[in-house]
Amino acid sequence: MSGSRPGRGAGNRSRKKWVILFVTPVLVFILAVVLVAGFSGAIVKQRIEKHFGDRFRAEEILIGWGSIKARKIQILNQGLTVLTAQTVELRPDWLSLFHKGFSISSLEADGLVLRIEQDRTGLLILPVPVYVLQKALQQLARIGIHQLDRAVLKGTIFYQARHLSGPNELKAEEVRLEIRDLVYPHRDHPVPFTARALLSGPLASGRLDLNSSINFFREQFAFDLAGDNLSLFNEEPHGPVLQTASYRLTGSTEEVAGGRRIVADLTLSGPSVKLATDARGRLVSPFPRKKKGLSDQTPERDRPRFYLLRNLRVTDGRFLFLDGKIARPPQALEVTNWSGEMHRLSYPFQDIWADYQASGRIPGPGPPGTIEISGKMNLKTADHASRVQLRNVALLRLSPYIHKQGEARITGGTFDADMNLTIRGKTLHAPTQVVLRDLTLAPKTGASGLFVGVPRKMVLALLKDNKNRIVLNFEGQGRIDNPTFSLRENMLSRLTVGLAKRLGLSVVEIGEKVIVEGIGGTIRKLGGGAGQGR
Repeated sequence: MSGSRPGRGAGNRSRKKWVILFVTPVLVFILAVVLVAGFSGAIVKQRIEKHFGDRFRAEEILIGWGSIKARKIQILNQGLTVLTAQTVELRPDWLSLFHKGFSISSLEADGLVLRIEQDRTGLLILPVPVYVLQKALQQLARIGIHQLDRAVLKGTIFYQARHLSGPNELKAEEVRLEIRDLVYPHRDHPVPFTARALLSGPLASGRLDLNSSINFFREQFAFDLAGDNLSLFNEEPHGPVLQTASYRLTGSTEEVAGGRRIVADLTLSGPSVKLATDARGRLVSPFPRKKKGLSDQTPERDRPRFYLLRNLRVTDGRFLFLDGKIARPPQALEVTNWSGEMHRLSYPFQDIWADYQASGRIPGPGPPGTIEISGKMNLKTADHASRVQLRNVALLRLSPYIHKQGEARITGGTFDADMNLTIRGKTLHAPTQVVLRDLTLAPKTGASGLFVGVPRKMVLALLKDNKNRIVLNFEGQGRIDNPTFSLRENMLSRLTVGLAKRLGLSVVEIGEKVIVEGIGGTIRKLGGGAGQGR
């Protein structure tokens, strides 16, 4: 018994030695990894800050076995903070270290606040200058193929275009961007890309969801954008130019002879469109405009060949036109329950015929009238062919366009109209039939006692003799490239001529002027200021 004890003690000591020999290096290695990882994070942080100077700041960077984490990142440009992030976590594919290039399994950034701006010259100010990004990509390409399996970015984006007047600010909240299977140098395959955000600000507001795929190698993409409660160009005093309950825009790039185009389809449900003209009759552009003296900074080679809106569909819409030339405040013309379609609308304008058809209601007073329009137009040549049909429209809606100072005011009645409008080679022809029903006029005012340039009494007598119904046929015509041409004045002159001839009055036309000789030698000169006496 006593002889066996030393042998067992020696065996135990031998086993302890082997345990110490194996375990000690492992513990030392683990401790070294922990220490080195901690120090390496600090070293990486110092080197990044040294490389970028004052443009980059981070509270800490931690390097572990499975991931690299950074906390409270801040990027500055010209002394302004353009990007912050609460956390950024990168999970490398360590096995890729044994191959040429490097792969990242995932990249997740949370609490991002990104500011994008265009200065007064239109130059885009990014968190990292473009030349820095280009240089980094060139260096990566020399090393080998790099792959990002998945990236998810969450946060808020602020955008301001200082080179634009009018609405030029946008805020995107609850942003979530995700991209998968990104390879550099680019390969010939689609890269899935999704985004969602809640927009606010004068430039745009509403919700959007985007699903798209991008082939960076071929510079091609396809997208499906949808959302609701969209408002565009919300500028006082008239409010948003476009509002819609819901929308969907789908599209893709197509190769065509001579280049590339973007083809899209747009559906709007419950839209409200608002346009206005100033006191000179010029359209008040709802879109942001460049400040005077600035030129477009986008090189021609970087632009798509053109855009083609293949199909535009509108249901249950509202259109409001504020005519500042007619009245102050602007005269409002409204169409409700607007539904229709337009096909092949191009920009920049191409030699393509876009066809369309639409219908809607024109509010009273009284029961609403209706409007139907159909036809086609060539935006490049300004050629046009359309048919317009109006039924039961309240004459009071047209009163500001017909009534002239000193003439009888319209107090009631309705009208129907059928117009076939064509424009060929800048020349307009518009054969029109108008039916006036139950026309009532205010008592005689002023010395003239006229209605659209003809004696008021004779018009009322004609109504009485024809059961309160007057049918007039006339044709609007003129050169639309003539600076003095006005479709409104032209049609009003034609209406005066048609009514005067029905009354048996003498009508003399001299160029653009119309002279009506009435009872007692009354002379009225119309055209280029229709309805104005001399």
